[in-house]
Amino acid sequence: MTGTSKELFGFLASKVSDFINDHLGEHFEEMKTRTGEDEHIFKLGFTFSFPINQTAVNRGTLLRWTKGFDVVDAIGKDVCLMLQEELDALDLKTHVAALVNDTVGTLMSRAYTFPGNHTTVAGVILGTGTNCAYIESMPAITKLDHSAQPDAIANVPNMIVNTEWGAFDDELLVMPMTIYDRELDGHTPNPGAQMFEKRVSGMFLGELLRCVVADLIDRNVLFGGRSSTPLITPWSQDTSVLSRMQADITPDLETVNNIVTREFEIPSCTYDERVALKTIVDAIGRRSAYLSGAVISGLLRHTKSIGGPRPVDIGVDGSVFEFYPDYEIMMREAIAIALGSEVEQAISIGIAKDGSGVGAALCALVA
Repeated sequence: MTGTSKELFGFLASKVSDFINDHLGEHFEEMKTRTGEDEHIFKLGFTFSFPINQTAVNRGTLLRWTKGFDVVDAIGKDVCLMLQEELDALDLKTHVAALVNDTVGTLMSRAYTFPGNHTTVAGVILGTGTNCAYIESMPAITKLDHSAQPDAIANVPNMIVNTEWGAFDDELLVMPMTIYDRELDGHTPNPGAQMFEKRVSGMFLGELLRCVVADLIDRNVLFGGRSSTPLITPWSQDTSVLSRMQADITPDLETVNNIVTREFEIPSCTYDERVALKTIVDAIGRRSAYLSGAVISGLLRHTKSIGGPRPVDIGVDGSVFEFYPDYEIMMREAIAIALGSEVEQAISIGIAKDGSGVGAALCALVA
């Protein structure tokens, strides 16, 4: 995704305009006549799922792009001000009241929609990208200057922290680096960055599969060495291909065979080749889920959330968690390995459907 910041934020403002026109229409025009020229009618919660330096509830400068975006002239600028300028240009009477990372929104949405005896300690995104926000005790946040406002900080026991865990271990001190990870990384606009995300999130799983299959064809291991345009074209496969293969429980793996002929454009494949593909898919999906479970385990251990007065709950949003077959089961396997099966069974993990949007609305409401 390339272009200019004006094009990007102008497009976002146009979508806000469409929403207002579709749902308010003439009523909005009547409301405008009752407000001053510089007055706003609506508060907007702005979900922005990229690394920022947030300095206020509705102020934050973009640090870098992820997930394939590369709008260079936006880096270092305040994303709220850029959106506000485009909203004002369309006279939408809308104020950007809260800037919210999608993980923070997911945490808030889950806590709001899942009340009860549980304590929601984290919001996790497992979709096109991956990230997490969690509740941290204020004394543990050493980045803050606690001497600047000691009274205010003393009265706020906790703060939500956006981890940007997609960039965990970019130095690859812990995670393995396969030849396929290296090839995929070279196809991205940010090589060497977001290395955890490139092993976990939905944007990259299909490309990993393509890299593996293409290599095995080159080695004459699959399909008699026959390749095709989709298999030599980066980003031609998406995560839905893996999901459908993973879900195939037919005796002859007919779904896998159909994907080979229709998506890979390979005329035919043997049963053994289908089994091999299913094994590759399982390895890619399992690694993603196990890495997700590992970082969740580390977060719970760091915050000492387990064993408190209330059971721990984690809200998750994203297509990989919601639709990839057995993803939560595999993720829980990793948590059980790290923390023990009793701890894993005591943790509640649930979908916060459209959590980033709902959470942003909640933040705007109270801003």
